[in-house]
Amino acid sequence: MINREGEFNISSNKTHLVGIVNITDDSYYDGGRYNTVEKALKRCEELEKLGVDIIELGAQSFFPGRKEKTVEEQWQILKPVLKELTKHTKLLISIDTDEIELMKLCADEGAKIMNILQPNEFHFETIKALKNYPIGFVVMDYKNHNKPIIQALQEREKEIWNWCLDHDISTKRIIFDPGIGLPYGKNTEETLEMFQRIDELNEGPFPILLSYARKSFMQDLYSLNVEERLSPTVALSLYFYEKKVSFLRIHDVKDILIALDIWKKVKGI
Repeated sequence: MINREGEFNISSNKTHLVGIVNITDDSYYDGGRYNTVEKALKRCEELEKLGVDIIELGAQSFFPGRKEKTVEEQWQILKPVLKELTKHTKLLISIDTDEIELMKLCADEGAKIMNILQPNEFHFETIKALKNYPIGFVVMDYKNHNKPIIQALQEREKEIWNWCLDHDISTKRIIFDPGIGLPYGKNTEETLEMFQRIDELNEGPFPILLSYARKSFMQDLYSLNVEERLSPTVALSLYFYEKKVSFLRIHDVKDILIALDIWKKVKGI
């Protein structure tokens, strides 16, 4: 899926599953579940057996009011998990972070994708700093836009594309995340419009990654707390699979795979 230059080779007919493992105490859904090396590695093993394509590790929560960790604190959490994981898995490992120095440390230890959790104005600086590492990037739109949301996202993709060409960086190293939810500048109405018009985003220059699982727009729509948001997460997963979205970033891998399996059987796929 990714070559020695960090370029993605992705089939347009396959949806890839990204299994999330937050090695934290305070992530909004799974905080505390995988907060030791042993628990995190066991979860990674489970995800691989279930059939995910990518495992994404994170050592810092990103919700409002989070406790900030230094790069060194995050690295001490990630390092032992990465060291063991890279010995035993052929899956791609992604790192969810906003710290350039942490990205470099993780890339040196075998991580192949960096999910850049930074506002838009920092993306290019980050990619430039890691240009010579053989990794790919998830670039998330992280901004409030004062224009129609699909237009804004398409303009952002064009901006990223042109910047890559101007700086001799392969556009095949980029996955685009439209940034779902209010923390990333999208209200519920904009989020729903993105979902409704996902075909238009799929036609853009980059593969699309969606991170929608158990997010707060489900609270706005249905007054569901985070533990009650499985059903809309599964429903959206089926919809995005049918729409051939390239990457789905999810927590509830087993439930979603079971739903996809029965959906395929009924459809005769």
